Amino acid sequence: MIEQIISIAQEAGQTLIGIRRSGDLDVCVKDDSSPVSRADNASDKYIRCALQDQFAIPVITEESTIDYSTRKDWNEFFLVDPLDGTKDYIEMSDDFTINIALIRNQKPVLGVVCVPALGETFFAEGGKGAFVDRKGQRKKLPVTSCSGLVLARSRFHDLENMDQFAIDNKITQYLCVSSAVRFCRLAEGRANLYPGINYSMEWDTAAGHIILTESGGGVTDLETHDEPVYNKPNIMNAPFIAYSREIDFGKLVLPDS
Repeated sequence: MIEQIISIAQEAGQTLIGIRRSGDLDVCVKDDSSPVSRADNASDKYIRCALQDQFAIPVITEESTIDYSTRKDWNEFFLVDPLDGTKDYIEMSDDFTINIALIRNQKPVLGVVCVPALGETFFAEGGKGAFVDRKGQRKKLPVTSCSGLVLARSRFHDLENMDQFAIDNKITQYLCVSSAVRFCRLAEGRANLYPGINYSMEWDTAAGHIILTESGGGVTDLETHDEPVYNKPNIMNAPFIAYSREIDFGKLVLPDS
């Protein structure tokens, strides 16, 4: 299954690259004030059709959500963000991704994050480790390690409580990245902390979540102090901290603690 999902994500990535090169993005604003483009919809349609053709498993995507009354009894489904980082995509940054996760009993058991502009695909299955494919060359994660604490933070959301988290934990190094690329940089060892204290949804995090945990890191929900779960009635994420394998979560000074 994982190879099929990788292929679907990479093909969707090429669709995104082609649309951006054409310049015909047709951007509009959704009800939540976030941008959406022709590329979001094209990628969404391709991924949904490809998954439904190859697997008898329900699909939830950012652009085609399903009411909780329908999905509440689902034990298994695909959770997809067909274009994570639309703002980066529109502004010609490379930090946009395609995220595909398989959720089973509210936990991600498979995840693929494709970063098409960089030729990178990160992937993981439960109990099998995490890997990166760079233009056909595959390596097990992590591939490097940080010198000191490095905080992965968004290019677009400069939050006061993010700065306070850095001060409280004596962090002076930053890696500015967006979308699910943040999980991937933690998994490969280029950063080691990502405070998810800004607005995010389940499809933003599920694939990156399992890639990070399979690399030896972790993700902790700051409300439950456990791993995040998926297919909640409200598919918005609670604030969380994602951290690489060398971090002792118990020693962190948490936001609002």
